[in-house]
Amino acid sequence: MMICEIKKRKKIFVIAILFISIIFISKIVYSNIRTKKWREDIQYVATTLNKNHPNLYENTSKEKFNNSIEKLKKDVPNLKQYEIELRIQEILSTLRDGHTKVDTPKLAEEIYPLRLIWFKDKLIAIEAEDKYKDVLGKELIKINDVPINDVLKKINKFPSYENEQNLKVVNSNIILWYKVLKCYGITNSKNTTFTFKDNDKEQNINMYPIRNLKDEKLAKLRDLSPKKPVRIEYDPKRDDINYWYRYIKEDKILYFQDNSATQGIVIKNNKIVKDGFQELKDKIQKTVESEKIDKFIIDVRYNRGGSFKGSEILYDNLKPYL
Repeated sequence: MMICEIKKRKKIFVIAILFISIIFISKIVYSNIRTKKWREDIQYVATTLNKNHPNLYENTSKEKFNNSIEKLKKDVPNLKQYEIELRIQEILSTLRDGHTKVDTPKLAEEIYPLRLIWFKDKLIAIEAEDKYKDVLGKELIKINDVPINDVLKKINKFPSYENEQNLKVVNSNIILWYKVLKCYGITNSKNTTFTFKDNDKEQNINMYPIRNLKDEKLAKLRDLSPKKPVRIEYDPKRDDINYWYRYIKEDKILYFQDNSATQGIVIKNNKIVKDGFQELKDKIQKTVESEKIDKFIIDVRYNRGGSFKGSEILYDNLKPYL
């Protein structure tokens, strides 16, 4: 009986050792495959850019570019996916080409529940989770006691951009990405302290990032105003987010907001759908034919550029009425 029990225990021990060995070997095999695949992807990026980019080395040298690629390939085994995404994007950022970039879904998974916008040289909170809405309209000056300019010096290595305005559009968003802040050593915990200033008074708010942050869940600064400026009167029930208009009767102003960089298509939920610009143009035409227009305002502050000629076409059509 005792001998049988010993044999049984030996079998269990051997099975356990085999099971652990299989798991260990599987992890090694997976790690090797992962490393190989990432290195292939990174090299593909470099090869494709060298083949297709018209002026790849206008803002960086070939030596620096290749050294960065090789260094990243060497570091892959020690990096998480989001760290690899960030390193690839950092390399592309050195090209100073706003249209050459990679998607970084892992980096953008968790976002602190704020929206910021630049007002001259200040980052102002314009949206916030309801429990933090008292920071709306206030200036962000520090993150975890790191002055905002020092934070920006670090994270500005990440975006693809061509000019200062383009950079500000991007960095006002990524400064709220938890993993970006973590990669650059601004935070090592999801619980992060944001410091705001208003009338020389500082206010510290501790926040946790949120997965899949939805804009409609945030309190908005504009909703605190008794009268909304026309630029934020966008109504999803009646307007196309890419371009919409209002006629301000009391001021005889035709206001057109042009947010699109494409003509002929609109992409929604990663699907191409028919564009509504022609229909909108016809509606505007009827408005100017029936109403008195003293001023025609084309607002492109939210347009990040592209080859869309809609505003020019619209202006040419409306010029006889102005």
